[in-house]
Order: sequence, then C-alpha cells, then structure tokens
Amino acid sequence: MILDIVKKSANTTIQRYYILTTYKDCFINKDEEEYINELILNITRERGLEIIANGIVNTLKYYLRFIEDYHEFINTYTEELVRDARNSTEVKDSHIQTWKIILQQYL
Repeated sequence: MILDIVKKSANTTIQRYYILTTYKDCFINKDEEEYINELILNITRERGLEIIANGIVNTLKYYLRFIEDYHEFINTYTEELVRDARNSTEVKDSHIQTWKIILQQYL
C-alpha cells in the first residue's frame, strides 16, 4: 500500500497521505513494524510525502465531528473513491459497488 501511494502521488502536489485500515494486526512482528516505519520515514525525507497510517474506526470517531455538511462529504468521498478506482490497484470495482449498496441502505 505504501509503495502504491508513492506511485500515485509522484506527479502531484500531495504532501500528506492517510492510510486507513480496518485490519487489527497490521504487522507480523516487531521487525516488520520497524521496517515499515523506517520506509515511511525515508519516503518523507526523500520525497517530502508524509504518510500517516491509522485505524479507520478511531480516525472516523475523531474527524467526523468536524464535518459541517455530511451530504457534501459523502458526495466528495464517493467521487474520490471512483477516481481512486481508476488510478489505483487498491480500490476495486467491487469496493465501489459495495459503497453504493451502503449508500442506498443509509441515505
């Protein structure tokens, strides 16, 4: 995921990128965690791209309170998700379809 972010942001002015995950045990062991953290630090030093990894539930709990217009947020998020599906290996058509089902159920 980290290398995909570097690739996607190569020709942009993006300075900060969040990785949000639902995966609880992100690392096999401490050595892997240290390796990934060092990779992120090297990317920041070499490219000026700050990558922030965080769990999605904690992030949503914190940041959703700042949204003034939820409809605008959902529309923008959906547009960005579709754009990411075109330009990324991470977001698949199945993610878009599932997101649309979620929207139909709750909006």
